[in-house]
This record gives sequence, structure tokens and C-alpha cells, in this order.
Amino acid sequence: AKGLYDTLIGIKEIYEKVIDENDDFDMSEEIAQKYIDEYFKIYKGVKAYLDKVVKDTFKNGYCETCAGQRRHFDEMLNQYNNGMKYMYGKIERQAKNSPIQGSLGQLANYNISRLTKWLEENNMKSRLVNTVHDSIMVEVHKDEIVEFIDTASYIMENVPKTFIDTKNIPMKVDFKIGMSWGSMTEAELINGKVKIKE
Repeated sequence: AKGLYDTLIGIKEIYEKVIDENDDFDMSEEIAQKYIDEYFKIYKGVKAYLDKVVKDTFKNGYCETCAGQRRHFDEMLNQYNNGMKYMYGKIERQAKNSPIQGSLGQLANYNISRLTKWLEENNMKSRLVNTVHDSIMVEVHKDEIVEFIDTASYIMENVPKTFIDTKNIPMKVDFKIGMSWGSMTEAELINGKVKIKE
């Protein structure tokens, strides 16, 4: 699901920044819309998903995350239905965004809980430090780097279907390592050794 959500978040960011905040970009609205249209021609499933979310939101009054948490639009839909037709764009954007960002937030929180439990139960020296959006920052002890990447990958890439049914879409966790936030580079575990991605 993460790969799909990354794609959807990319679309959301393109849509909002290019169409709604065009002054941040050196391109016309028409050219920006052309990029979006081309993207949707390639990724038809993404377009179908986003269209369905909006349609269902107007029909049901809410949208929901993969884990079933609902975001209700009662007040905005009431305004829209009482003549404030300009509310359509706001409802549409939030309906597209909420299931994606909400699901990522729930996944991050769920994985924080599972990682914390594993670290505590195994008396690890590493510790969770912070979150940045859907990323989890961990201060990993130098003796635990390999074990942490190996186990954290397994924990986060194998979310139980009782929490979120990813519909067999593989979950992929990326790691960055470094001595400081600004020096981090992508890394992966290959044959029991940490390799920096080129």
C-alpha cells in the first residue's frame, strides 16, 4: 500500500501546488494540468481511485482510511447543498487527501507501537526519537544497525490484515542512515551488511 500511497500523495501534492498555488511554480496552469492529465493516462487506477473516493464522499458524507477511520464532511456538504457550490473543490481535495494521509499516519503510529514493544522486550540500546510526517526517526546504537534494519523491515512490511488489508499490495520500507539529520543517505541491508545506495 505504501507504494500506492506514495503515488497518490505525489498526485495530491502536484494537484494542490500546481493548480491552487500556481505562483510557486514557473509554469502556466494549462501546462501544469497537462502534466497531471498525462500522469492519469499512465496511472489509470490512481485516477479511478481518487474519483471513487470523491463520489463516495458526496454519497456517504464521509471518506475513510484503510483501517476504517472516518472523516466526516457534514458541515461542508451542508454548505455545498445549500448553495455554496464553491465548496465542491474544498471537499474534493480533502476527500482525496484524508484517506491517503490518514492511512499513512495510522500506519506510522501502529508501527511506532510495534517497534517500541520490540525494542523494550529485547532490551535494545536503540530508541525511537521522533516522527516526521510518515517517517519514524530512530537513534540506532552502532552495534544494532543490522539487526534493527532487518527486524524493523520485517515488522513494518508485514502489517497484519486485521489492522489494514493492503489487498496484497507490497509494503516497502526505506531506510536512511547518518550521524545527523542533514547527513542521512539511503541504505539497505544486503547479505547481512548495510550498504549505502548510490
